Formats: sequence, C-alpha cells, structure tokens
Amino acid sequence: MRLDLSKNKNPYLPTKKSLKKLKQKIDLITFYPSKRIETYEQKLSEDLKVKKNQIILTAGTMEAMNLIIDRYKFKTAGILNPTFWGINYISLLNDVKVIKINMKDIFSYNIKEIETLIYKSDVIYLCNPNNPTTAYLEKNKLESIIKKNKEKFFIIDETMLKFDSCYKKKSLKNLINKYKNLFVIFSFSKIYGVPGLRLGIILTHIENYKILTKKRGIYLLNSLTGYYIENNNFNDDKLNNCRKKIKNNFIYLEKKLKKTYIRSIKNTNMGFILIEIRNSMLAEKLQKYLLKNNIIVKLIGDSYGNDMKNFIRISALTYIETIKLIYYMNKFEKMVKKVENRKEIKDIKSI
Repeated sequence: MRLDLSKNKNPYLPTKKSLKKLKQKIDLITFYPSKRIETYEQKLSEDLKVKKNQIILTAGTMEAMNLIIDRYKFKTAGILNPTFWGINYISLLNDVKVIKINMKDIFSYNIKEIETLIYKSDVIYLCNPNNPTTAYLEKNKLESIIKKNKEKFFIIDETMLKFDSCYKKKSLKNLINKYKNLFVIFSFSKIYGVPGLRLGIILTHIENYKILTKKRGIYLLNSLTGYYIENNNFNDDKLNNCRKKIKNNFIYLEKKLKKTYIRSIKNTNMGFILIEIRNSMLAEKLQKYLLKNNIIVKLIGDSYGNDMKNFIRISALTYIETIKLIYYMNKFEKMVKKVENRKEIKDIKSI
C-alpha cells in the first residue's frame, strides 16, 4: 500500500468512527437534499463562533475565490509569487488581470512588496501561511495593512493556518465585523482530511454576505455532505490533539534524519514541511527512490519553478508513517554517502 505524503492532509481525520458512520449512510445519495444551505451555515457558525450571516459555504476554496472574484468584478488581482496556483487560475477564468510580484525572499513576506502589490491591484490574495513556501505575516501587521487600505479588498487564505496550535490567536476571523474589505477563506480538505466532500468557507462582513449570496440556489449541498456537517463538531479546539501529534511527528522526523544530503528543513508548524536537498538531481533521485518504496512526496519545483527546484514537500503524517519515511530517507543517505566516498559523483545517477 502506498503512503501518499503529497496532499497536505491531516492523517488523523476523519476518524474511523466518523468514516464508519458515513458508510452506513451511503443510501443518502439516493435522496434529494432536504435542507437549505443556510441550515448548515447556521450549524457551522455556532461551531466556529461567528454570526450566521457572515459565513458562506462553498465547494472548496477554489469556488470561494471564484465567487468573490465574479461578484465584485475586479479588474486586477495581486499575488506574491510563488503561491497557491488556484488564485491565478480563477482570476484568468474571470478575465481579471493578474499582477505578480516575485518575492525576493520566498520564505518571508515583505511589507514593501505587499504595499507595491496593493498600489497596483484591486484585490490582493495572501495565502497565510503560504503554500508552498511557508512565508507568514503576523496578524497585527496584516490588520494594519487592511485598515490602511480600505478601498482595496483582501482575500486571506488560512487553509494551512488551521494546522497551527495558535490558530485562534493568529486567525483574522474575529476581524470580519470590523473590516468590510476583508474575506477570510479556508478549506475543509486539508485539516479535516475530506477533499472529496469539496467544502470551503468564506468568513466576511454582513454586507459582503448579502452580495455573495444574492440569487444563489437553495439545496447546494448533497445529502451525504450535509450529514457529515451535522454530525461533526468543527470547534477549533477539537483539532488541538491532531495539531500536537502532527507537530511532534515533524519534530521527530527532523531530529532523526541524516543531514548529509539535506541543506535545510523548513518546519513552521503547518500541514507540511519543506526539505531542501543539496541539488536538484539528488532531489529528483530521492523522490524516485521513495516512490519505488511506495512513498509519494511532492517535488515542489515541478509546480513552482527554479526557486524551489531543490525542495521536496512532506505532508502531515502519523508516527508510524514518520518511522517508515525516516528509514528510507536515511537509507538513501547511506547510498549517497557510499558513492561520494568513492569520489564517483557521476554514479549518483545510478541511485
């Protein structure tokens, strides 16, 4: 059985008990939905402790972006590059010009770069923390920017922030009453491990809620997804046990990996870590070697270009999965070391 560490999913959710309940309700797919989407938004507003007319359910964050971009008819959308590819795709889909600024330091957000982006754009998308680079901007700095630029709109994607044990302190969700130019979005796919249900959320001011929900349908969620929402508790504190396990597993992984062929490890308390391999050839060889041993990891350069060509991404994993990954990565390290000790660098190609 293959171990897929390329999806950035929580390996502890959904629980076996929750999956069993869903399987027992599979006959729900033979019934039309009986509850309006507002019913589920009401339930989630109670779990997430926001007002019911400030939460909008969407088919993942891609649809959240699409809804916002479509309804507000922006002419320009600004992004710091590299970032999650979805916003670029959605902007082009809606004939919105994409303004890109390449980050000088891809692992850290720069205020001046963000200010330049604001000057040139109608809406600014910020994945915070950033997927795939882990860059992060503190809440107080972000609020200051949003407050100072009330004529511009901000889409803050907190999908990966959900993995942070300090999420409640770091999230902007308690600012949605304060700023009409703020949209906070996140996906259920990663932290709750249910990408197939296609669930995303927009948290925003009541005036934006009215605009975004105008002329929408009634029964927008299928019956099985509705059952999942009604029978789970999405209070953020309920995630703390998972967060702690994931964090500890990453710490253990970093501690036990042999560093001969590793240049750096970016571990910032989110749903994945980045491992920088000494060169791109070794990164490709490692990916292929792990795949041969039924472990799938993401070679980031394939999607995000030369700035990340030496990086592999490791998604959140269980303790048993951590042990397995350590074993094969350290075995690969011995192979590299053996070849280099013979000073036959060209032989690395045969690994």
